[in-house]
Amino acid sequence: MAWYKNGQITVQSGSRTVLGSGTAWQGQVLPGEGLDVLDGRLQEIAEVISNTELLLVDAYAGAAAAGVAYQIIPSASMTKELTRRVNALIATHEQMTADVGQAYTSTMENAAKVAAVTEQVEGDAQAAAASAQSASDSQAAAHADSDAAMGYRNEARAARDAAGGEAAGAAQANDGAQLAMQQAQAARDAAGDYAQSINPVALRDRSNHTGTQAIATVAGLQAALDQRVLQTAAAGAALLPEGGDAQRPAVGSIPAGYLPVRGNTQDAADYKPEFWDRVAGAWRVLASRTWVLAKIQELIDVAVGATYIYPNGGSQASPATVAVNSRYVLANPFPGLGVICEVQLQYGGAWGGVGGFITVDGTGSTTNGFGILARQHADTIVVQTGSAALMVSSAYDGNPFGITGNIVNPLPCRVRVNKVKG
Repeated sequence: MAWYKNGQITVQSGSRTVLGSGTAWQGQVLPGEGLDVLDGRLQEIAEVISNTELLLVDAYAGAAAAGVAYQIIPSASMTKELTRRVNALIATHEQMTADVGQAYTSTMENAAKVAAVTEQVEGDAQAAAASAQSASDSQAAAHADSDAAMGYRNEARAARDAAGGEAAGAAQANDGAQLAMQQAQAARDAAGDYAQSINPVALRDRSNHTGTQAIATVAGLQAALDQRVLQTAAAGAALLPEGGDAQRPAVGSIPAGYLPVRGNTQDAADYKPEFWDRVAGAWRVLASRTWVLAKIQELIDVAVGATYIYPNGGSQASPATVAVNSRYVLANPFPGLGVICEVQLQYGGAWGGVGGFITVDGTGSTTNGFGILARQHADTIVVQTGSAALMVSSAYDGNPFGITGNIVNPLPCRVRVNKVKG
């Protein structure tokens, strides 16, 4: 049986009344059937007020809507009503059969009585004929009596034939009643089969419904989906979908204000919940010791940090040499920040720090400069070598090389620049 869905309806949240437009519910909809407003809610109908008004068992729980599509889903109540009507029809036909049978019995009894009367009349007619033969003095009267008797006999025979016809009609009526009862029984069996075919659980099973429906057409569904993980987490746990690196979100597909999280099971021995790092464009492990240490190091590097610079155009791969009595100016590797510099020379295949000082004579006049210094000047690093030597005896300037004389030849040089806070 097709589900009734003609017209549109108007519903109000918290109200049991449903108003229809273009609907004809009387005779088509029964109490106990379900009203589906195509929003995933199925509500039982309590009463059909008119062709355009229904009353629900419970107040409508969805959002208010006007002029929306709907459908009436039959339930076991329709089967019960159909069964009641079929049973009433069978009872009517059974009563009819009983009445016809009684009429048939009565007719047969009347036919028997008519036959008895007919036999009596025939006997009387024969007696009259005999009297006519013996009553020669009343021959005319006897003939008249005989004719009358014959007339009575003919009337009796006609009455008997009529009774036979009535009996035949009663038998035919009985056959019709039997046929009607058989048809009613077949209808009752069909109703029972239909009742068994209706499964309320199957009606509510979403797998039995086909087609698609936009999320926006279901009131409150999007908001409920958006809060699903939060609600789960509030209960003490969140279920994370599994995925590999190839399943990361496409560039630009993550809405602002959201943090994608997944469960990474690529390593069976180490289940790792991860989040998507927008800046790095990579998955990061939540609360990973390695990640935390890396972040701490990043913070340290931002706050402190250090690097090497190489005077005279040198590089880490190929450090350049510096000579006595020379000045080298380099850019500050931490622009705008204060730094502390430590100049180092490579001697005997090893790097070490050196000192620098100026010597004066007894009168206070400057004589010679020994060593090398690197200091910040504005936003540059200035490396200055002594006028007499790059290094002197370790006992004089504290260099780590253990030398006892002056070093005047050019040596490879680098400067460690340490960033300081403030």
